Amino acid sequence: MPVATKFAIVIPENTNQTSELYLAGQELQLLFKEATGATAPIVSENNLENYVVEHIFSLGETYLFQQNNLSLTQELGDTGYIIKSVNGNLFISGNTDVGTLFGVYGYLEKEFNFDCFDVDCYYIDNNIEYEFVEYNLTEIPYMNYRANGNKFILSDKTTMYRMRYTDRNYDKFSVG
Repeated sequence: MPVATKFAIVIPENTNQTSELYLAGQELQLLFKEATGATAPIVSENNLENYVVEHIFSLGETYLFQQNNLSLTQELGDTGYIIKSVNGNLFISGNTDVGTLFGVYGYLEKEFNFDCFDVDCYYIDNNIEYEFVEYNLTEIPYMNYRANGNKFILSDKTTMYRMRYTDRNYDKFSVG
C-alpha cells in the first residue's frame, strides 16, 4: 500500500550516499522541516511508485526531470543551477552534484531566507505555512569556484557548502 505524504524529495536511482547530491537531499529535508515543520522523505526515483505525493522536490537529473523536457546548459558551469516548477513539482538541478546542492541552498535562501554564518550558526525563517511557489530561475555564477583561506570553514564540508565554497582546485589558490 502506497505511503501518502504531502512532500517528497526525489533523487536519481543510483545516488551514492556520500555524494553531494545525497547531501542536497539531506539538507533540503532537514532545513525544509525546520522552516515548515513538514516532513519530506528522501525517495530514490525507482521507489517513487510506493508513495502518493502532492508535491515533489526533484533533485538532479531524475527521470521526472527528463520526462518534463527540462535541460541544462554548459553556461551553468559546475556550480550554477536551475530551479523550475512544473505541474506542482519543483526541479532543482545543476551540471554537477555540487551545482544541484548549491541550487538547494539557493532555493532555501529565496523561500525561507536561509543564510549560513559559521559552523552550526545559520538563520532560516521557521513556523512557515508553506505555499507552493512557481519558479523559473537559472543561476549562472560569476565565478565557477569560490575558495576561502579559513581552514576552519574548509574543515567542515557541510558549512563549506552552505557558504557555497568548493574544495575543488583549492590547492591552485594562493592564500596570504
